[in-house]
Amino acid sequence: MWLAKLDKATEWTDFNLLLRTLQELGAQPLVLSMPVHAADLENSGVSVKARAAYPRRMSSAVAPFKMPLVYFKSHEEDPLFFADQFDHLGAKGWVYYDQTLDAFFHEETPNQ
Repeated sequence: MWLAKLDKATEWTDFNLLLRTLQELGAQPLVLSMPVHAADLENSGVSVKARAAYPRRMSSAVAPFKMPLVYFKSHEEDPLFFADQFDHLGAKGWVYYDQTLDAFFHEETPNQ
C-alpha cells in the first residue's frame, strides 16, 4: 500500500517540473529531503525494504538534473531529528539543516 502510494503520488510530477524550471533558469539549488520517519512508518507496518524506496525515488528524481541532494539517511531512526509524527523537524533536525545550508552557501561539501 505504502509503495503504491509513493509510486503514484502526483507530487513527483510537480517536483520534476520544479527541478526542470530551476535548471532552465540557471539556478544551482541544493535539494534537501527529510528522512523517512522510520519509527512511525514501522508502527504503520511499512518494512525497512519498503521505506528504502523513498530515498531511491528521490535520488532518481534529482539525478537527471545533476543537482546535489542531501537526504539525512542516518537520521531515519533518530527521534530527536523530528518534532512529531508528522515529519516536522525537531531542534536537532533544524541544526543539521542549518549546518548543511551554511556549508552549501560557503561552497563546502554539505553534511548528511
